[in-house]
Amino acid sequence: MDIPKFKTIAKGTNIEIKGPRGTFNLFTLRTSRGSDRQKYHLQIEGICPEEMQFSDQCYVFYEGAELGAHFSRCEKTSDENSWYGTFQTIIPVPSFWE
Repeated sequence: MDIPKFKTIAKGTNIEIKGPRGTFNLFTLRTSRGSDRQKYHLQIEGICPEEMQFSDQCYVFYEGAELGAHFSRCEKTSDENSWYGTFQTIIPVPSFWE
């Protein structure tokens, strides 16, 4: 499933991420994008019901292209039933940002 366009990602949006242990879902809390030379950098903070690892290489899809990504932060939530993470990728496709 393709990642939704940047302007349509709202709190609670489900982002499907492919990781080394299969596909899992990240539910968005906050999004941000880079500027200047990093204008295609996307950062999503969110909650994941499955365990995720800081060092895992992950992928998202946009318009059929597999885009590399990673988690720069992963920690168990206070209720210990889910994980909080900061997901980062680069999407160099101008239509994604429109």
